[in-house]
Amino acid sequence: MSDKTRAEQIFAAFKVFHAKNPTIWELFDSFAVEASARFSHYSSNAIFERIRWHVNIKTGEEVKLSNNFRPYYARMFHLARPDLNGFFRNRKLRSLDARASAVDMQVFIDEGPVAEEWLEAGLRDLIDVGPV
Repeated sequence: MSDKTRAEQIFAAFKVFHAKNPTIWELFDSFAVEASARFSHYSSNAIFERIRWHVNIKTGEEVKLSNNFRPYYARMFHLARPDLNGFFRNRKLRSLDARASAVDMQVFIDEGPVAEEWLEAGLRDLIDVGPV
């Protein structure tokens, strides 16, 4: 296995995605600038969800936008717009401390029912009991 981190692996995938989909950056930048007129801080997640749900665009990917790319767009925004540096509150990338995956899975394929009976039972208990 290589000495690369998971963050480096995701960033490599991000660069390929960005090169194929420059419109996503244009939308991200535009929506973030628009939000900055109303808010002093905002969420890159909210920008992503706006693109995902309110823009009819095809990226050629199985999933329109990978959540893995959010921190890279936020950081790129701060570099492109130094006057708005800090608009997004960036956390340390957890992927910096993880080794690169042997297989870079961007999408989990649904291969049928997942054994989540324990989770369903726990949620049913919460519904039956109500708020604590």
